[in-house]
Amino acid sequence: MRCVLHPGIALLGYFVAVFLGGALLTPWLYRGAQGAAELIPAFQPLAAHPFSRYLSRALLLAALLGLWPLLRAVGMRSWQGVGLSQPARQVRRLAAGALIGSGMILGVCYQRTGSLFLPVGLHAGWIVGLTLGGFMTRAAVDPPGGFWGSGRILDGWLAFLALGLLLAFCLCFPGLGPRTDGAPWERNLQTG
Repeated sequence: MRCVLHPGIALLGYFVAVFLGGALLTPWLYRGAQGAAELIPAFQPLAAHPFSRYLSRALLLAALLGLWPLLRAVGMRSWQGVGLSQPARQVRRLAAGALIGSGMILGVCYQRTGSLFLPVGLHAGWIVGLTLGGFMTRAAVDPPGGFWGSGRILDGWLAFLALGLLLAFCLCFPGLGPRTDGAPWERNLQTG
C-alpha cells in the first residue's frame, strides 16, 4: 500500500527539510572549502566567497534533493503526474504550432501593409538566413550538398539563386506590384 500524504503536509515537510537541511549543510560546505583552499591552492577562489553564497547554494541543493521525495509523497510517480508528457510524442504538435505561429505572423504583416512584399521578404530573408548560417557554420565535407541542399527546394544555394531570380524578375517588371487603384470589382462599382 502506498502512503500518499496530504499535499499541505508534504509541502510543509519539504520547506522544513529545505531550510533545516540548508542551515545544517552550510557550515560544513564553508569549512570544507576553507580547508580545501589551505591544502590545494586551486580552491582559493572558491574559498574567497562569503558565507551567504554558501548558504544560498546549500538551500538550492537541499531544495533539489528534496524535490523527488516531495513529488513521490504527493503521489506524482511519472512525468504525466507532474504535467509533462513524453517529448517524442509532442514533435508534431511543436511543428504544427511553429507553422501556425509563423503563418499568423506573416498574415498579420500582410494585413497591416496590404501587400505581400513584407511577408514574402520576411520569409525569403528567413530562408536565406538559415541557408547562409548553415553554410557558414558547418564543415564542407560534401560541397555539392551545400549547393543543392537536402534534396528539397527550400534549402541550399539553389533556393538562394531561385529567390534572387524571383527578386530580379519582380524588379524588372514593376507593374506586378500591389495595385493602388483598387480591385476590379471596386472600379466596376464606382463606374456603375
